[in-house]
Parts: sequence; structure tokens; C-alpha cells
Amino acid sequence: MNGQKIDWMSEQTSSQEIAIANGRSLSRLFRAITLSQGQFALILARCNYEVCSQHMWQQLQAIKEIPVRELVLQDSSQTLYSNILTVIEGNQTCALSVFGLDSVAAIEQMLVSTNQMREEFRKTLHFPLVLWVTDEVLHKITRFAPDFKSWAATSIQFKLTTKELFRLWHQAADELFTTVLDKDVGEFIPNDALNFAPGCRRRQELESALQDLSYATVDIEPDLLATWQFILGRDAFSYDQIDIALQQYQQSLSFWQNKVRGELPISNPQSLEKVGVLLLHMSWCYCRQAQLQPPQSNCKWQQAKELLNEAIEVFAAAGHSEWVTQLTAQLGQILQDLQDWTELQALALKYLDAPQTQIYPERLAQAYGFLAAVAYGQANWLDAEILAQTALQILEQCPSLPFQQQGTYLLLLAKAQRQMNCPTDAVNTLEKAIEVKILEPNSTEHQPRLYISIFEELRSLYFEQKRYLEAFVIKQERCLMEQQCGFCPFLGALPLQPLRRAGQYGIRYPTFQERPLPLEIAATGRQQDVNRLIERLSRNDHKLTVIHGASGVGKSSLINAGLVPALESRIFGTRAAMPVVQKVYKDWVGELGKNLAQRLASWQISRQNFSNQQPKNFNLPYPFGNSIVSTEQGRSKQQYNSWNSPYGDIHRECSYVSEQLSSGQTTEDKVSTVKKDIPFLPTIQPPNLQAILEQLKLSCERNLLTVLIFDQFEEFFFLCTNPAERRKFYDFLDQCLNLPYVKVILSLREDYLHYLLECEYYSHPNAINYNILDRQLRYSLRDLSPEDAKNLIATLSTVSQFQLEESLIEAVVQDLASKSGTVRLIELQVVGSQLQAEKITTLAQYRSLGADPKASLVERSLLDII
Repeated sequence: MNGQKIDWMSEQTSSQEIAIANGRSLSRLFRAITLSQGQFALILARCNYEVCSQHMWQQLQAIKEIPVRELVLQDSSQTLYSNILTVIEGNQTCALSVFGLDSVAAIEQMLVSTNQMREEFRKTLHFPLVLWVTDEVLHKITRFAPDFKSWAATSIQFKLTTKELFRLWHQAADELFTTVLDKDVGEFIPNDALNFAPGCRRRQELESALQDLSYATVDIEPDLLATWQFILGRDAFSYDQIDIALQQYQQSLSFWQNKVRGELPISNPQSLEKVGVLLLHMSWCYCRQAQLQPPQSNCKWQQAKELLNEAIEVFAAAGHSEWVTQLTAQLGQILQDLQDWTELQALALKYLDAPQTQIYPERLAQAYGFLAAVAYGQANWLDAEILAQTALQILEQCPSLPFQQQGTYLLLLAKAQRQMNCPTDAVNTLEKAIEVKILEPNSTEHQPRLYISIFEELRSLYFEQKRYLEAFVIKQERCLMEQQCGFCPFLGALPLQPLRRAGQYGIRYPTFQERPLPLEIAATGRQQDVNRLIERLSRNDHKLTVIHGASGVGKSSLINAGLVPALESRIFGTRAAMPVVQKVYKDWVGELGKNLAQRLASWQISRQNFSNQQPKNFNLPYPFGNSIVSTEQGRSKQQYNSWNSPYGDIHRECSYVSEQLSSGQTTEDKVSTVKKDIPFLPTIQPPNLQAILEQLKLSCERNLLTVLIFDQFEEFFFLCTNPAERRKFYDFLDQCLNLPYVKVILSLREDYLHYLLECEYYSHPNAINYNILDRQLRYSLRDLSPEDAKNLIATLSTVSQFQLEESLIEAVVQDLASKSGTVRLIELQVVGSQLQAEKITTLAQYRSLGADPKASLVERSLLDII
């Protein structure tokens, strides 16, 4: 096998030993089933490979003495018990084998529910239950369903032979490259979409095969190692680890290039195709680096162009004309970024004349879009406007409108209109582009740079027209997008938001998988604060936590970007955590009721997006039972996202008015309709505390740990000046603290900490020993030490490729810490943001700002706030 050094005698002996061991395991499995007839028994059959488990299952079925039924779980399955009841249809059976546990998306959730209702298995099922598990699933059963697992004896193991392991790897490698070649090459297709991402079934099989082969007396074939490097490179690219991705791709490319040279003349084009695929992936790496490293973008675009040209030549030699056409369009986009108008014009005209371009409206629109970019780059504003409008008109003929192209051409059109002194038309065009972004929820994830450019152009026009509020809101949106996508390391005065970068390449987070937190959280030591707060919430003796610190210390950032995402991926015992964040206190009762209702609804909806199937409904505790999906599901989720944005008040007002005007329904009608469509959706109409308390009790019954987070709580004392209104909150707080599985977090500036003493005057919080300022309840958040501040700046600048001199970092931190010896996080963010805005990367540039460069940067940031 192509350079593989195998001791065939040893390999044959090993295969025979594995076959004998599998036979013994099969006999043991059959004996366990036989001895457990008429009673419930849990049997764990352990096998890391689907093909092996299916082969053993066929052999088990061939034994006619005891018929064994089969249950295959889907990735959208939520409970094991309900699926078993569905398949047996109220009748007992001799035995039941369950497959597919490793494919269940919400496996942790399923195991928690199984452990919780384990006694139901014994009461209802009077037959042996065989669970086919992998090593990974067995580990999760031990962690999330230990009581249920205790009913099983030692797992029964099945293996593949060395020859079968190699066959498995070859099939997977062929499937990977074939699928990549069959997909549209317009954008990177992540490993997750191909079932090759970490945690996916196929990936787990490949990793297990590599591990098993390492234990055998064989050398792994070079082409399999090259494929593995390709897979690892795709993983790294998905997480913006571009240098690692390039290293893995280069190693894989070197092997395939050497193989192609050794096969000349080429009789089998497969190796040549793989060379083309790797060249394309390396080109994408340099495109991504150009986005992340603006100062070096021209060099990176040039490298991307050279690699893409090589890929086009390779695919042309391999006879892939369709790929050549699509990659030519990508080359046009790179030339546009390089502002190489002469070469782009030649490419666009050639692309326009190609027969395949004339067939597809989308490609024809691309050609006119390139010509519009050339006209704009050469200051031919009227031609740019006409060509952009032509591209948009052609796009309307597409069966499914490509939103990303539409956004690009609308931006070009608006720029041309602005240059022709038509600012009103330009604003209308850009506002239409913003609507396009909203129409396609993932558009900002696939093309974040495009929508950042749209926001910046619109902000500039708003500012020129003295529409300062709109300009401010658009700038905030742009800054948030830059931070979430990893383009801008410093966010200024805005609180941090959870990262969205991984989702940019389609990486899905299983229900309870850990989500990466922003580097600002980890690099400043705030990760320890997140861990400590989660540890507090997991303890029964911490019903209330009071987070306090100076203004700008980072309390809201810690909550929004650190604590909330961490809670959303945690299970406390057998309960899923559901954080509910409250920031508005003008009508705190109504706002809290609305937030709680939407959070419960979105929590449920997010777990229904795994599949459109509606399994048979069983009366099981929510959230582990089957739920009912509303036709307004998507809209509810969109509302939830906007309500939790930094400008939620604006979204709420606009959403409410537009809904009433468009539907003609009253608020009561709306509530009635939602109630009918979504029986589980909690509605509070009119909002009152008793209804909220009932919802909190219901959340407890639904196996949730509700964490009520009152952020920026000092606002409560500004807005609720009526003592009766304050007393209402304190009474509510007292009742919450006495509810099971409800935790409360108050976050406020420490100069308002003494206001909490009112709670002891107005109510009697016995759950906290009548002492709301007890040292055990308070969690102090302090400024950064100079070392932490240096680490934060260095980490952020490195990851974002905004390189700062070490001496500049030292000087900035020294200036920030000059008064107190510590660094206020908000000041660091503001100064860092202005450094990046003015492209100041050296100490000399910083010193040139004057005697007090820090103050100068802060002053400039205030002038540029809109």
C-alpha cells in the first residue's frame, strides 16, 4: 500500500485476534440479553465505528432465538425515554438495541433527562435495553447520567481490524475531497457542514482509527496523513488561526504535488484536483489575513491572487471548467480589493463574454458589478451608477436572490450617487442595503466586511446631514460587529458582547458545548471572575450575588460577554442555566416580565432548530419533553436578538409600532394569538409580579436554573424614586430568594452600594440573613493591574494583527496607571480604540501627540464619538 511498511504476518495475526475477541463479545452480549428476559436491564455495547456496530448488529439479528428490535435516534432527538415509548408502541419486546446516541446534537441534555427519570425505565420497560455507545458517549454517560449508568455492567467492546481501519480512512478521505469538489466554491465550506468537525461522528471515527492504528505495528500511509493535515488546517481556518492553517495546508500540498510529479503523464486527475483544492484553501487564508491585517492587506491580497491563479490553472488542466468559471469570479473580487482596475476590467469583459456567464443571471450580474467597480475606481461616477443599477436589475431575475451580491452593488450605487451630489438617494440606497442584511440573518457572518463598509458609509452620510442620533446608533452597530468578528481589538466605551467569529464559518455550538469567550475576558484575568461567579451560582448557600465596582471597571462586559455565554453552555447538576438580563428600570416590572417571557421562548426555540420534525409528544418535564413550534418562531428569535442589543429601546419602540400598524391587531389580540400558537410561551398581560413569580416557579418545574441578572442596577435608584415602587422590588427580591432554583445577581457601581440598605428597611430578606451587604454576598470587581493591562493590549493587538511596539504598550500602560497605580478597563478600551483609529503603532507617533498623549487620545475619541 504505497510505501506502507507492514508486517503482514503480524497484521494477519492481529486481525484474527480481533475477530476472535469480537466473537466472544457478541456471545457475551447475547448471553446478557438472554438472562435478562422479562425484566429491565441496561447493557452497554461499546464500539467507535458505525460500520463495525452495524456488522455486529447483523450477526446478532442472525441469531433467531431472541428477536431484538432496533431504534435509531435522530440528531434532533431530545429524550431517550420518549423515543423508546414511540418505537415499542405500548407493547413489550424481547430486547431493544438503540443506535445513534453519538449523533444526537443535544446529547448532554438527553443524558441529564435520562438520569433524572431513570426509575421510569424500570417501571415501564420489562426487557433488556442495549445502548450502542462510543468511548466519547460512554464518558458523557458517566458524567451526565451516573445513576443510570450504575445499572449496567462493564461495557462490551467491539473493534475493527487494521485492514478495516485503513479502508475506513480511505473512504473518508475520498468522500471529503469529492464533497468539497461538488460544493459551490464561492465560499469556504466548514468541516462541520461536511461532518468532519471536532465532535462530529465521522471525525470521531477518524480520530479513533488513528489512535487504534498507532497501537498497531503499522505505519500510517502518507496520503492519509496529508488528508489529516488538510482537515486540521480547515479546523484552524475556521477559528482564524491562519498561520496554523497555512502550515497544515502547505505540508499536505507538498505531498500531493510530489505525487503529481511522480505520476507524469497524469492518468488519474484526482491527485491534481487535490492540489487545486489546497491552493484554493491557501488563497482563502491570505484573503482572511488581508481582512485581519489592514496595514499588510495589499501584500496579502497579492499572495492570494497568485495562489488563486495557480488553482485556476490546475483545475483547467484537470478539466473542471465550472470551477474555473467560479474561481475567476473570486479572482475578480481580489483584483477589486487590490484596486487593479486595468486587470479587473480585462477580466470582467472576458468573464462577460463567457458562454456560461450568459446562462446564469448571478454571474452576469457579477460581470457588470466588476465593471461598476472599475468605473467607480476610475472616477466615472455616472458609468458606475448605471452599471451598478444594471447588475441589480439582472439579480432580480435570479430564482433565489443572492443577498450578498445585492448588498455589494447597493453599496457601489450609493457611493456613486454620493459622488454625484445626490446624498438623499445614497442614504435611501444604503438603508435598503441594511434591510437586505436584516432579510438574511447570516449575511453579516458570511460577509462582515461588506456590512461594516455599508454601516460606515451610511454613518458618514447621516453625519453630513446632521442626523447625529442615527449616525451614533449606526456607529455603535458597526463597532459591535467589528469586535464580534475579531476585526477590531478595542471597542471604546461600549460593553463587550459575546463572540460571533466562529459562527462566521458555520460552526455550530451543540446545546451545552462550551463557547469561546472574548479574549478581553481571558487576557485580563476576568476568566477567573467568570469561573468564581459560576461556582457561586452552583452552590445552594449563594442565592444572591452583588457584583460591585467603580464605573468603567468592566461589570457589564463581564456579564454580557463572559458570564451569560458561559451560563448558556452550563448544566448545574441536572438543570440547564437560563440567564435573564435586565437593564431597563423605568418600567422594571413590565420589562422583566417581557425579558423572562422572551428568554423562555427563545430558550425553547433554539433547541427546536435541530430539525423540522415533530416527534410524538409525551408528558415529560420541560425542557426535556417534546415542544410545540410556532409559525412565529423565527420572528420571536429575531425580536429577542434586537431587544438585547445595546439600542434595545429603539428596536422595541419600532418593533411595537410596526407590528400594530401592519397587523391591525390590538395588543390583546396579539397576546391571544401567540397563546394559541405557542402553548408553552409565557405571556404576562398585564405585567404583574405575581405572573412573573408564577413563571419562575414554572421554570423550576421545567428543570431550569433561572439566573436573574440586574445589570447597571444603580439606574433603578435614579428612575424609581417612589418609595412604594422600591418596596415592591425589595418584596419581589425577597420572594425570589425563597424560590428553589432561582438565583439573583445585582450589578452596580460601588458608590451606590449603600442604597441597597433600603432593602433591610422595606422587607425582611431572611434568605440572606437580613444582611444584603454581607461580605459573603458581595463580589468586588477591581481595576486591572499594569501587568494585566499590558497582557491585554499585547494579546488583542497580536490576535487582530494590529501590531504595537512593546515600548508603546509600556508607555500607554504607564500613562493609564499614573494616578492610581491601576488601569481602568474603559480608559484602556477608549485609548486603544483611538490608537487603532489613527493607526498609531510606534512610541514616536504616540509621543508626537503632545505632553499628555493619553488625554489627547481621550479628547479625540470624544470628538469622534459620532
